[in-house]
Amino acid sequence: MIYDVHCTTDTGEEFIIEMQKEPQEYFPERIVYYLARSASRQQAKGVIKHIGENGEKQELPWNYHLKRIYGVFFMNFKDPDEKHQQGLSHFALLETENHYQDTDVFQYWKIQMPIYRKMKESDCTTDIDKWIFNLSNMETMESTLSFTNDIPLFKQLGKLASYSELTTDQQIQYDDSFNNY
Repeated sequence: MIYDVHCTTDTGEEFIIEMQKEPQEYFPERIVYYLARSASRQQAKGVIKHIGENGEKQELPWNYHLKRIYGVFFMNFKDPDEKHQQGLSHFALLETENHYQDTDVFQYWKIQMPIYRKMKESDCTTDIDKWIFNLSNMETMESTLSFTNDIPLFKQLGKLASYSELTTDQQIQYDDSFNNY
């Protein structure tokens, strides 16, 4: 099953967020296709009709300036190629010899969830590792989320998660108690 969320910020930047349950042949190519499709939808084809400062209609050539498009692809499987098996991978358009980024219009991240499920807390060195570790392991955690002292928001998420475990009657009772407080 595939879940996609497409978001556009108030500045026009786009985010494609996907949760891919099963491996799929040509998955990297599909990522590129999604990013390219979003880019092609940003501008009308051909000429752009524009009203100039004097109120006259003008036709301008297509503006190739694109807003950034980011992709975040959560994979519930490991990459079939062992040398590509890492928890978090960041991709961008780079020049191959000197490794400079030619444009930052396309960027995407692949997150291989099974790798984070096998990690230990001590393996998490960055905040993003801690976030993904908690997301990957949330359903199997016995009590609270990990790293609550490092990232205070995890305490709040833990409280919300325990609220969702309450029965409907318990939630009503909790809400009443909270509102009275």
